[in-house]
Amino acid sequence: MCTLPSTQKGTAKVQPGCGVKINHIYYWADAFRDPGIEGQQIPVRYEPFDVGQAYAFVRHQWVQCHSEHYAAFQGRSEREVMLASKELQRRHQRHSGRLKITARKLADLLQSLEADEVLLAQRMRDRESRAVRSGMAQTTTNPEARIGHRRDDAGLPPDKEGPESYETYGEF
Repeated sequence: MCTLPSTQKGTAKVQPGCGVKINHIYYWADAFRDPGIEGQQIPVRYEPFDVGQAYAFVRHQWVQCHSEHYAAFQGRSEREVMLASKELQRRHQRHSGRLKITARKLADLLQSLEADEVLLAQRMRDRESRAVRSGMAQTTTNPEARIGHRRDDAGLPPDKEGPESYETYGEF
């Protein structure tokens, strides 16, 4: 939890009925229903690789919060949402001057077919990054999975004597 990023101030104000606002997006948790919490500045953290969720420190514990447009933001990275907001600004500059970016506008753009073209490359990079991070987590829990470590073929079952017994599916 301590390694997740936070807002610039590190805290956010609990707005009654809305929750906490982190990077233009409101997040809600049932713990915010407590009247003693409303209007208070509380420590917050957000998940950079899943903008649909964030965390707030309420009553001496971290609680998970979901964004107001969770279906649109779930699984989207911070970078992908940042690209979507730049795309919104670019589109609006053609028509008029100033644009207020809201979570609703971001969610609509992320769910639109037009955004898929703009955000597809970032989504692919995020998936690749996720695979790398999960591979790093495996190497810390399983020392035999480290890169460069080769196990003897003696540990294989009798029907699998070595790499030459594997089936080949095609040349690339």
